[in-house]
Amino acid sequence: MDKIILYHFGFAGALDENNPLVLFEEYLVPELLYLISSSKAYQYGIDELNVIFNTDVSLKLERMLKLGMIKQLNGKIAINFSVFLEDDIDCINKFTTVSAKIIVEDIMNIKESLVNQASKISCSQDFGVSRILYHVICDRILDGTALDYFSEEELFITSKKQFDNRDYILIGYQDSDLLFNYNANILCSSNKSFSKKFIFNSFGDAVTDRVDMYRFSRKLESNNDDPKFNSLIEKYRNLDYENFEDFINDCSALLDGVIKKHPVHKPEIEDILIDLNYLKVYENNIYLNVPYFNEDDMDVISEISKLILNTVAPTVRASFESLTEYHDLTPIKFGINKFEVANELWHQLFGVINEGLIKKDLIENPDTKSMRYLQALYKRKQ
Repeated sequence: MDKIILYHFGFAGALDENNPLVLFEEYLVPELLYLISSSKAYQYGIDELNVIFNTDVSLKLERMLKLGMIKQLNGKIAINFSVFLEDDIDCINKFTTVSAKIIVEDIMNIKESLVNQASKISCSQDFGVSRILYHVICDRILDGTALDYFSEEELFITSKKQFDNRDYILIGYQDSDLLFNYNANILCSSNKSFSKKFIFNSFGDAVTDRVDMYRFSRKLESNNDDPKFNSLIEKYRNLDYENFEDFINDCSALLDGVIKKHPVHKPEIEDILIDLNYLKVYENNIYLNVPYFNEDDMDVISEISKLILNTVAPTVRASFESLTEYHDLTPIKFGINKFEVANELWHQLFGVINEGLIKKDLIENPDTKSMRYLQALYKRKQ
């Protein structure tokens, strides 16, 4: 039987029984979600699903109900979050293609202003304007300030209170080559880890198994075997930290020294940061290997954000105001909140925009060794 691949927007919390990502890993849960989302709303009850799967799935369904993944009416079950199936590709493509083309052209019309502003950013000399604009446009604006801007415009939501006082939005996609090739490779996924001083960020597609601080922290928490991280995890365990927070703050202190050109050498931590690609060694000296955006740079980014959002707002607004016309889109058919659906479609839209900006050579192409992501470091406001 087909199954669903699950993604989320926001923070689903600790990897415990109240985390839907944990439940999703259990036997038959992806298949259950597919059957429920590919059927008519409220077509099956729990007993009927037990028969279809030839086993008792009632406890799994009860946990899904508790976590709000499904809903129930008169004993029948329906999906309760945005799930997109192969049949939705034409709708998604229609929604994104025309708008993205217009927005890319609008952004290219202000290229000179964007390049001038990006050149003011402190690390532009070391990494180049196209790399800087990759992080600024793709991550900080389209996947950052634009979310706040357009949520204030009431075009979509960015927050949904869930069970156990958690705050996240679930998104599901049918596990198919067709949808995978259409959706998962576009650039619309941001990962962040936080220390007292810095934000460790990476931005790229949703499928590359990244080697960054965020994935490293999740691997430590899950204890799952992963060849990409096993050596790193062993190095971390040898440092005997009581918690990850202390470790990432020590990493930040070391990076701060490198940035200020007064490094305090801690070889074991340096080794991990080199493996995670935040540092590099050249002629026995250690250098930052990712763009670093300081507090002054954030002021420049704010100006670039205003410039872009004012430029693209009319097209974005017109696109999302037409969303209810897409009656055949699976989440719309299931009565999912249109503002919740719009959150994922915005990610689809700006992912297509990002690909268009790469083709126009405005932003750097992150493709390297079959991995589609780039990392950066940001100073946190104190």
